[in-house]
Amino acid sequence: MNIKTVQLNLNEHTGCVVDIEFEQTQNLLISVSLDNSIKIWDLSNNFNCLRTFDKETYDEFTTTNLEILTSQKFVTSSCNSDEGNIIIWDIVSGFQRTLNNFYSGCIYSIKVLSNYELAASSYEDTMIRIYNIQ
Repeated sequence: MNIKTVQLNLNEHTGCVVDIEFEQTQNLLISVSLDNSIKIWDLSNNFNCLRTFDKETYDEFTTTNLEILTSQKFVTSSCNSDEGNIIIWDIVSGFQRTLNNFYSGCIYSIKVLSNYELAASSYEDTMIRIYNIQ
C-alpha cells in the first residue's frame, strides 16, 4: 500500500484531537478534542463541519474517547478532576444522556459491543468496567 500525500487538513479544533471515528452510513467523521469540543464533519461535502458540540452544549469536561453506536448515536468517555462520565449523544438533535458517574477520575477508553447492549471502559485505577448501556 502506498501512502499518498495529505489531501486535506481539518483545522477547526483549537486543542489536541484525541480520537476520530468514521460513521459510514451517513458519511461522517466525528472528532473529539482536548479543547472540549466534538465536531461532526461531512465527508460528502468536502469535509465541512456540520455541527460542533462544545462547552456551550454540555458541561465542561475533557472528552477522551469516542465510539460509534449507530448511524444516529455515538458515545464518549471523559474525565475531569472530579468525575469520569460516559455520555450517549444523538448526532442530529445533540441530545445527550449521561450514564451514572461510575468513577471519580479519568475514563481513558470506551468500546461498545456490536449489539449495542454492553460497553467496556478502561480507567486510571487499572480497572476495566463493563456496563449495560441500553
